[in-house]
Amino acid sequence: MKDCKDDEYVDSGEFCKKCSGVASIPNCLKCLSPTECRECDTGFFVSSNKKECVDKCADDEFIINNKLCKKCSAEMTECIKCTSATVCAECVEGK
Repeated sequence: MKDCKDDEYVDSGEFCKKCSGVASIPNCLKCLSPTECRECDTGFFVSSNKKECVDKCADDEFIINNKLCKKCSAEMTECIKCTSATVCAECVEGK
């Protein structure tokens, strides 16, 4: 596999293509492919599915290293908002 710069990805295993301006992922600085982001512009976070840059993670996600959104632990079935993988900040009503 060809080595590309941080702001590039390998297209078809042969060519390095720039991540900036990847139309399918606005605000993406560094990408894994045209549809997967690994680092976003300042003020944005990589979504847990790596398909977009978001200004805020979903309630069932928390922020890692001030860059990435990650889903709360699947074991926290009654948690609707978490602050880490295993710390629930808000539970389903009545729980």
